[in-house]
Amino acid sequence: MKIIPTCRLLCLFTLICFNAMAQKNSYESDWKNVETLVNKGLSKSAMDAVDKIYAKAKTEQQTAQQVKALVYKSQLVQQVEEGDWLKNISAFEKETATASEPLKQILYSINADLYWNYFQNERWKIYNRTNTTAFKKDDPETWTNSDFNEKIRQLYRLSLSNAPLLQQTNLEAYNPIIIRGNQRQLRPTLYDLLAHKALDFFRQNEIEVTQPAYKFELNDYAHLADAKTFTRFNYTSKDSSSNLLDAIKLYQNLLAFHAGDKDPAAYIDVNTARIEFANTHSVNPNKSQLYKEALEIIYAVYDKNPAAMQSGYLLAMWWQQKGRDYKPETGTAVDKMALQEAVALAKQIVAKFPESEGGINAKNMLNDLLRPVLDVKTEKVSLPNTAFRALINFTNTKTVYLRVIKVPNKNDQKLNNIADYKPSYWKDLTNQESLKSWKQELPNIDDYRQHGVEIKVDALPIGTYQLLISGNADFSLDKNPLAVSTFYVSNISYVNSGNEYFLLHRNTGKPLANAKIQVWQSIYDYDTRSNKQQKLDLLTSDANGYFKTKPDNNNGRSITLDISYEQDRLFMEDTHTDYEPYYSDGTITVQNGKSFEENNARYFMFLDRSIYRPGQAVFFKAIGITKNKETGKSRLFLPGTSITVHLKDANYQLIDSLKLTPNEYGSINGKFILPLGGLKGQFTISIVNIPNQPNQNFSVEEYKRPKFYMDYEAPKG
Repeated sequence: MKIIPTCRLLCLFTLICFNAMAQKNSYESDWKNVETLVNKGLSKSAMDAVDKIYAKAKTEQQTAQQVKALVYKSQLVQQVEEGDWLKNISAFEKETATASEPLKQILYSINADLYWNYFQNERWKIYNRTNTTAFKKDDPETWTNSDFNEKIRQLYRLSLSNAPLLQQTNLEAYNPIIIRGNQRQLRPTLYDLLAHKALDFFRQNEIEVTQPAYKFELNDYAHLADAKTFTRFNYTSKDSSSNLLDAIKLYQNLLAFHAGDKDPAAYIDVNTARIEFANTHSVNPNKSQLYKEALEIIYAVYDKNPAAMQSGYLLAMWWQQKGRDYKPETGTAVDKMALQEAVALAKQIVAKFPESEGGINAKNMLNDLLRPVLDVKTEKVSLPNTAFRALINFTNTKTVYLRVIKVPNKNDQKLNNIADYKPSYWKDLTNQESLKSWKQELPNIDDYRQHGVEIKVDALPIGTYQLLISGNADFSLDKNPLAVSTFYVSNISYVNSGNEYFLLHRNTGKPLANAKIQVWQSIYDYDTRSNKQQKLDLLTSDANGYFKTKPDNNNGRSITLDISYEQDRLFMEDTHTDYEPYYSDGTITVQNGKSFEENNARYFMFLDRSIYRPGQAVFFKAIGITKNKETGKSRLFLPGTSITVHLKDANYQLIDSLKLTPNEYGSINGKFILPLGGLKGQFTISIVNIPNQPNQNFSVEEYKRPKFYMDYEAPKG
């Protein structure tokens, strides 16, 4: 549906007023003159020209041109004046007060849109406002979200006043302010345009208002019943602030208005929108089944009308979602075949009316459901000269074609880096010569679901490979699914903890002695804007297959390992974070020049109060706890050296410091005198010569103790 309601011109007008909306009439040259002035940046002159057009349209009683001039001027006001939204609202309200019908209703709708746009732009401020009582709310900049919601609702209701007049008003006279679209029959009158614009507001829940305990809810059956039952149902509620109630009643009015139309297209369109809206907001526990049955009624009764194809598409979507939710362990046979129902229905819709809204949506659904999909997974490393398995996940595919490609040198990143899956990568990959290629038939399953199957891959010698699969024999890049998995064939394996590694034979588990390990680090090159491999240490494993990397100041660098053993080589893309671990058994006791105990020390600090006045003394005490390097258990921290304590102000500037010697229990205590005058706020006491210590914060404020006295009445008897 591409008909744009009149009040949408508020945000779209400047984009369309000189193309889709230009008319070959006496106003065309006037608007071209305005366009020329705007392009020259002469906004003030353009506003004067628009005022002349407005005066001319008012004299000639050209309602559409009046609206066009008012909206265009509001856009110019936004460009050149402060407080533009208030000025625009004031201008529209002034115009509305003296306007005749149906211009009055159009202006009500535009004004509602102005308030709504303002709220959306300023909601971050509005939601922080609190409600006021006994206060005249004539300034919108003091309104809360509830005030805006009520005002916008009121204006949209007024825009639909005198409904019989609006329903008899043909849209031809309003062509200058309407994007005509390609399905104009769905909005045949001015009432339709204004009603659907009001529905755009009533249907949303963006303005969060306080919900009463008796808030209106769609919990009946009628909102998802056939149109006649729905239209006759009496919706009442004490919830006077409910946009949901306004929306459901407006749907009833629209359906009642179009019930007798000779062409039922508008009736079908409104009814379909009503059912979709009701399903979204319904709290009825059976709403899913009611929704399905309501769509089936529309599609069956109006199957010869293009407008009903959207209902058919929504019904196909219902089946599609049912199929997506299917779980083999709990689903039924109907759930399992739900995607087949969706496909059959979508094909039926496309065959009937392919260019309708529902037909186009059904085409897109079929493109998704019928699209062939392939994926392949292999074990990262397999044994040499031993067949292994690969897992193929497939959808809508009966045959796959496979190639095994030998990957060249590891440092040739051209074929190894597939992170971005660029078309050039796939082109290079499919042009590579393959070691092996074959065809594999897959199970013939027509339920449009993903399935998986394991296949055999013949034995390969030591090396790095890629298994490439395709949906067709020529491995084309156009509309053909491709998937690839990189894997390695090697007897080498390793286990590690931190920066310590053991090399093992992958099959027997025996240690690999005297293996060569080249360590690489990925470095970002800012000149080429890409990662480059930098060669680091060359290491050798000992008789137990053990080796240890050398972290750079324990910065946790990311490394890869190129391991060679006899005729075998394993150089995977896997990265490792290189760091020196902590141990509790005493094998490593130094980390960055600090002892194990010192790196695990933590001081718990206590103050005599939480708020101080300037000039007062701050008394503090701290107790140190650490871990025993032999057992890993907690114990008192006895550093054997003095502890430096700093006092810092609210700007984190140093005020005073102390050097304290811990007692035999590992605790320290002292005091600071706070300065008179200067900054107040949050001050900090911190221990600076022991790493990883938390700060102790406290407040420094000017405060007065409360004063009071007690007075006893004299005895009276």
